[in-house]
Amino acid sequence: MATTILGANWIPSVIKHPKRSQTLGICIHNTYGSKQGDIVTLTKSGRVDCHFYISKDGALYQFLPLSSTSWTAMRTANTTCIHIEHEGKREEPWTPMQFKTSVKLCAWLCQHYGIPVRHVDPPRQWRGLFDHRDLMRFENNNHGDGVPPEYPGWRKYLTAIQNTKSPKLTLRQRLAKAGFGKKSVDAIVSGRAKAPRSSFGRLIRAGFGRNSAKKLTGYNPDKAHDK
Repeated sequence: MATTILGANWIPSVIKHPKRSQTLGICIHNTYGSKQGDIVTLTKSGRVDCHFYISKDGALYQFLPLSSTSWTAMRTANTTCIHIEHEGKREEPWTPMQFKTSVKLCAWLCQHYGIPVRHVDPPRQWRGLFDHRDLMRFENNNHGDGVPPEYPGWRKYLTAIQNTKSPKLTLRQRLAKAGFGKKSVDAIVSGRAKAPRSSFGRLIRAGFGRNSAKKLTGYNPDKAHDK
């Protein structure tokens, strides 16, 4: 079982994907279907899947590991972005429960991956959030789904995401975000091993303070320079 976030219900896709080499943005989709059929299509068909699915009752489902690529749009978006499907049509408003779950999920993802909370226009700009319809005619994308304009609309959606305080990342999550593998993270968190001295700069760039980086690596660059 993959690691899920925010209490998501885990139902694995039958498709096995490689990992993403980078995470640039978040693509918003609508299924134009209903929950029961959507889940079967997105996990069992072998033709399409996505990372997350939000039903009208606000339930959150996760079908792929967070680091996985997907088969949701075309090549570039599939290999560089997180994809979230929503039950229903773009032409109908999300339910309040759907909106709340989507906002909470996007706030967490934006914090975790350092994605700016803004509506962008790919392929000119990928670093942000965008509709599947924003990819229209790029790499043969022909879908018109995305955030419903009636409710919430992009302005309300982005404002809510910006105003949502995501739970603080755990040390394990922060180390994984800094690029440490699972075995290394387990060893560091349990205290069985220190992070390599060579990773001091990487920890600083990942947002760890100097004192935290010193503690995790057992390395004090100030003393090293004195020598």
